[in-house]
Amino acid sequence: MNLREAAQQALEVLTTFNADDSVFKGEFDQEITALRTALAEPEQEFVCSTGLCRYRKPLTDEEIDALPLPPSGTATVRDIVRLIERAHGIGGEA
Repeated sequence: MNLREAAQQALEVLTTFNADDSVFKGEFDQEITALRTALAEPEQEFVCSTGLCRYRKPLTDEEIDALPLPPSGTATVRDIVRLIERAHGIGGEA
């Protein structure tokens, strides 16, 4: 079982305990909200580069728009890959 599956199970249990007919009604509202918020986030990919391991999220549209692209027609595939690596903090060299 991974962390996301465990969080989903915990949410189901807390939701059951928090039901209208339960003596615990309303006792777990904050925890349920926190779990729902966390589970709504896109799943992160685990990346290990140069001995530094971390989770990597996809870039947002704003982050992509802010990338310092080379002049049109001058970038190689390698240049673009290295740019994306740097944006993710995984240390690609240009």
